[in-house]
Amino acid sequence: MYYKKLEADEILNKKDNEKQVVDLIERENSHLKLVYMKKEDGFEAHMSHTDVFVYIIDGELEIIFPKENTCGCGICGCDLPDEDDDEAKKYKIKKNQMFMFEKEVTHSVKALKDTKFLLVKM
Repeated sequence: MYYKKLEADEILNKKDNEKQVVDLIERENSHLKLVYMKKEDGFEAHMSHTDVFVYIIDGELEIIFPKENTCGCGICGCDLPDEDDDEAKKYKIKKNQMFMFEKEVTHSVKALKDTKFLLVKM
């Protein structure tokens, strides 16, 4: 058995004034991470190969799913833009809120305030 009491403020060294990602548990296809980002910090557009769950401990994040150039006709893959998907989807997640999304979806992340959150990939 593995037991350990953790304090987020003790794990994160915020005096460095930079983004921090601390791996708490890492397995083959799942990860538990504690993340700290200063206001305006972020992660550029990327894709996760696992489903994602985010819990905001403190602060506020914006998760952005950019407009995708997908086949609008839905048949041939002709890259005709989908008229129903004309702009990025943006979600603001605040303290004590949770957010989930499926794997293999391009997204970016921006801190709207100094933010501390748990990131679960499974």
